[in-house]
Amino acid sequence: MAENGENAIKFVNELLDKIKAPFFREMETLRSLKARLTGQENARLNPWDVAYYANLRAEEHFRLDQEELRRHFPLPRVLDGLFSLPSLVGSEMCIRDRHPREGDSDAAVPLRHPGRRIRRSRGSLASGRALFHD
Repeated sequence: MAENGENAIKFVNELLDKIKAPFFREMETLRSLKARLTGQENARLNPWDVAYYANLRAEEHFRLDQEELRRHFPLPRVLDGLFSLPSLVGSEMCIRDRHPREGDSDAAVPLRHPGRRIRRSRGSLASGRALFHD
């Protein structure tokens, strides 16, 4: 833990110093790709261009197709994997199809959208206050 604001700011600044150069290299790579594909030598990379050209670069450089990846990692499988991680540190995520009332974890209120679930943290490191809707 940072223990105080000064340490937190120091941590953020040190992190920023480490990631700044790789970030600008990556943005220049994406800008160059845009310039090559659009034929505009001085193309400007706008914030809304980043995801598009990053995806094109991944397809071109790594032969990575996002749609093909999606086939192998369906959302329910990814969520189950994500929410199994707390078990590595002595906690767990309880799946509920009803929303627990404040202060009474056994009482339940129906969810507003049928088919939705709530995952609630529980265990040695969890206070029971974290709720995730999926």
